[in-house]
Amino acid sequence: MRQIEINNSTWTVGLWWQDLDPNEKPRNKIQNILKDFNDDNIYNVFAHKDHVTSQLGLGKTEDEKKSLAKPSLAATLCEALESNSFLGWFRLSEDQIWVVAVADGSILADGDLCGTEEEVLPTFEMLEQLDEAQWENDIQIYDDVESAHEQLTIYVSNIKPKGKLQSVKRKLPIVKISIGILLFAMLAGGIYGYIAYKDYKKEQERLARQEAFKKKLAAQNTEPIDMSKLEKKHFPKKWLKEPTADRLISYCRKQQKSIPISENGWLTKGFSCGKNALVVTIERGDNVSFLSLPKNYNFNTQEPNIATKRIEHNIFKNINRPKRKLLSLNKASAHIFELARKIKASVEVKVENLQPKQVTVKGKTKTVFPVYKKGNFLIKMENQFPYFGIEKTIQNIPGLVVEKIDFKDKKVELKGVFYAKK
Repeated sequence: MRQIEINNSTWTVGLWWQDLDPNEKPRNKIQNILKDFNDDNIYNVFAHKDHVTSQLGLGKTEDEKKSLAKPSLAATLCEALESNSFLGWFRLSEDQIWVVAVADGSILADGDLCGTEEEVLPTFEMLEQLDEAQWENDIQIYDDVESAHEQLTIYVSNIKPKGKLQSVKRKLPIVKISIGILLFAMLAGGIYGYIAYKDYKKEQERLARQEAFKKKLAAQNTEPIDMSKLEKKHFPKKWLKEPTADRLISYCRKQQKSIPISENGWLTKGFSCGKNALVVTIERGDNVSFLSLPKNYNFNTQEPNIATKRIEHNIFKNINRPKRKLLSLNKASAHIFELARKIKASVEVKVENLQPKQVTVKGKTKTVFPVYKKGNFLIKMENQFPYFGIEKTIQNIPGLVVEKIDFKDKKVELKGVFYAKK
C-alpha cells in the first residue's frame, strides 16, 4: 500500500480488494480474513466501496494515524468513470506505476497494484491478454508521468473522494436502541427481507459473471503465446502511419513558397517543416525597430534579433501508407546514396542496433526479436535547385520516412529514418 499526491490531495493505492456478501458488515469480513491468514497484524487499515458493488480494500501501513481518512483512488475512479469495466496503466513517477483493473463494477483482487514496472508488468500483461470487449474497449495507458497525473486529476477533480481509510482495530460505537425503534424494525422486517432477497439474487448473478471472468482469465493463461502479436506490439511498423516522403516534400515546398522574404523589415532566415508543424525563423534587419515584430512571432530576450513562429497542422492525420515490401539494409542504403549522388548532395547514414526485448507474458519470460532493421539518414544540399525534383526518386525507397526538412541560407537538409527487412 502506498499514498500518492494527485491534484494536491493524498490518495491511497495498492489495496487488496475482496467482495462483500449482501448485508455483510465490513468489520465481520475483516475478522474472517484475519482468521484465515492466522495473523491479526497482516492488515491494519481498510477502505469500503459501495458503488455498483460492495467491496472491502485492505492494506498495511507503518504510519496508521497519518494514513487514516485518505481516500482510495481505485474506489473513486470506479464512480468517476462511466465504464463498469476498465484496465489502466498510470506512470506516477519514473519508477512507480499504478495498475487498476475493474470488471463488472468490482475492483479485482490484484486490480489495485502500485510498484516498479518489473513488479506490475506481469499482472498487467496477463490482464491485457483478455478480449478488449471484457474491458468495454476501455484500456487506458499513460506511460508518461505528466500525462498520467493530468488524466487522473481530470478524473478526481469533480467527484467526492470515496473509500476513505479506516482503522481495522477501531471498535464500533455501542448504540442504544429504544423499544419503539425495535418494534418498528420488527414490523419493517418483512418488507426489508424481501428487498434483501432481491439484492441477494442480484449479487449472486454478479458473482457468477465475475467467476466466469476469472475462469476465462485462467483459460487464457493455458493458451499458446502468439509471438506475432508481441512482435507487432514491441516492434510496430511505424512507417505505415507516416506520410510518404514525396507527399511531405511537396507539402513543405508549397508552404515554403507562401512565406514572404521579409515582413516589417524582419528577414526570413530559415524554415523547418515536419508532419505536425512548421517553424519559421526571422531576423531583424538593420535599423529595424524591435517593436515592429510581425504578428504571431515569439520575441526571444536571449536572442533579441531572432524570432520564431510555430504553426501546428494536422494535414497528415490518419495516414495509412500502401504496404510495400521492404528492401534489404544494403539495398535501401544504396538507394539513399544514389539519391544523394543524383542531386550532388552529401549524405550520412547510420544503422541502429535494435536489441531484442525481454517481456513477461502469462507469467513466462519471452524474447521478442526485431522484425526489421532501422537506419537514420541526413541529406545536405548546398542549394535548393536539386531539391525541386527528387520526389520520384525518393518514393522508390519503401520504408523511408522524412521527419524534417530544414531550409536555411539557400541550403536544404532532409533528416529521417528508414526501415529495411530483417
